[in-house]
Amino acid sequence: MRAYAILTVLLIVGVGACALATLRPGLNWDGDAALYIMNARNIAEGRPYSATNFIPNPLNAIHPAAYPPGLPLLLAGVYRISGVDLERMKWACIATLLLFLAVLARITRDELPWPLALATVAAVGLHPYMMYLKDSIFSELPFLLCCYAALLGLNRLDDKDRPATSLTVVVTGIAVALAYLTRSIGVVLFPVAVLSAIAHGRRTLLNPTTAALVVAAVLALAVQSIFPNDVKTYAGSFHDFRLGELLQGALRYAGATHTFIGGKVLFHSALRTNALIVALTVLALWGFIERIRVRWSIYEIFCVTYAALLLIYPIKLEPERYSLPLWPLILMYSFGGARALGALLGKRWEAIVPAGLTLVLVVLYVMRYAHDDFGPIPQSVTAAESVALFDAIQTRVPRDAVLLTGKPTVIALLGDRRAATWPEHFTDEELWAYLHLIGASYIVQGAGRMDNDDRTHDPEADLKGFIDHNRAFLTAIFASPLFTLYRISERPATSRG
Repeated sequence: MRAYAILTVLLIVGVGACALATLRPGLNWDGDAALYIMNARNIAEGRPYSATNFIPNPLNAIHPAAYPPGLPLLLAGVYRISGVDLERMKWACIATLLLFLAVLARITRDELPWPLALATVAAVGLHPYMMYLKDSIFSELPFLLCCYAALLGLNRLDDKDRPATSLTVVVTGIAVALAYLTRSIGVVLFPVAVLSAIAHGRRTLLNPTTAALVVAAVLALAVQSIFPNDVKTYAGSFHDFRLGELLQGALRYAGATHTFIGGKVLFHSALRTNALIVALTVLALWGFIERIRVRWSIYEIFCVTYAALLLIYPIKLEPERYSLPLWPLILMYSFGGARALGALLGKRWEAIVPAGLTLVLVVLYVMRYAHDDFGPIPQSVTAAESVALFDAIQTRVPRDAVLLTGKPTVIALLGDRRAATWPEHFTDEELWAYLHLIGASYIVQGAGRMDNDDRTHDPEADLKGFIDHNRAFLTAIFASPLFTLYRISERPATSRG
């Protein structure tokens, strides 16, 4: 155990060094980070939490009015010291990754022989997708820390042979609350905890798990009363839910496996890619089944419950980010399955098969990194043309003006003006009516998609059609190869009201 602890510390330090050494300057135009930073600024400056320059559009809910306060609370300290310092905000997210790996190391130490536990932590910490996330300011890494800390604590509370201390109850409750406050999907930990307590024989209402959940609920409600996030936007996602979408959801998340093994980059053959996915799936299922044959722990209950929630959660974009919390456990099960398969084949294979899995992952990671770009983020919000746009907005657009743009949170933060996006579907007349409704008098047109959105349709194409049809009513006051800023000089007679 001492050797494991030392090697784990060295591994985590190595992951941190790799993350910092390969940190890419800039930030892409994904609007999530901008809204998190605006919420953090409000916390640091004592303003109302959700009072930002972003104007939500219920006809195109690309962002809620305010995100859960977990990540903004982390970023508020950075903002208080350094303002909108994107690099230091990334450092804060990397710190949560390293702390998460420490928690994961503790979990895997209890579940696997120490060499396989260490291999699991290395496979998670050095995964290319983790290195991708370090260059963004997203809630995924803080959520992993809080979620797995909560699972570790709840697992301790399920152990009847180890009396629960008040400190364990309180710390576990805080972790559960922070997981929910960081990402709303963290609410899944409440039913997971209850199901796990029942599965481990805690049938009475008063037990350490329910005590921890009471602490979590009280803390979550208290924090949300001070920093209220926009829950109704998430709830509204279920408005058009149909049972037929379950299959589509399963296919989306199955497709996310290509990202986690690098299949989209490394293999030109669908047969080879799918063969590797099937092999890893078999190992993970084998490891999962071996564990539930002995007993259902909270980790298995979490996997099943979280996966079920993902299938009914009607979010069609970025399935990799939503499924990420499952992957550390899937890798743990894969190493457990490799060990079980080796034991079935013979004593010496018990080490050979896991070593083979480790080698496959090393090859995949090396090949993936060989294709990755570690230079400055292209079309970053800090690039010269982006900065020129923000300067033009701040110098040529009145302070009380409203802008229509595909990236309203980015314009709201760095352009320092109120901004909204257009409806998801519209005619020219409907968009003119919406412009009148929000009082917009300026439009920002981008040359194309500026982020990593995986939609096949470019929303900027819809705006381009509108601008092409209505150039007589628009005056360009700034133009570059990437952006054009228009002032609405007049409105069609049919749109005046």
